[in-house]
Amino acid sequence: MLPAHNTRSQTTVPSFVLPRPQKPSTPAQVLLFRRPIRWSAPRLDDLARLAVDLLREEKVIFTAHAYSDRMSERDIAQREALEIISKGMPYKVEPGAADGEWRVNFSRRVGGRDAAVAVSLTQGPSPAKVVTVMWLDRR
Repeated sequence: MLPAHNTRSQTTVPSFVLPRPQKPSTPAQVLLFRRPIRWSAPRLDDLARLAVDLLREEKVIFTAHAYSDRMSERDIAQREALEIISKGMPYKVEPGAADGEWRVNFSRRVGGRDAAVAVSLTQGPSPAKVVTVMWLDRR
């Protein structure tokens, strides 16, 4: 005798087909976002980015102390000081002399020695100020 045929309907598992992605009619726009600087307690990387941005916009000035005294005394040229800011590594942030002012130090190897530049930054449209330049190694 043959087994009885099952007349119940077979349950089928639904199959999912992923739709093909459509090509956009216009290319997507990349939205640039920068974390705002919290001036009450700013992050080192945020202040360093601001200093480099101000340098690119040519909004950097040198204090008399940095330009007349320390740069000639320590034989660090203006071009080298600006290069330390643009290509150097930020390594220290501390409050400046005035309220709302912050000081960021950048370091970079220059002429076989480790040099540093201290930059003062404030909130608003004011330029970055190079406060001093220094050698980090002892000679």
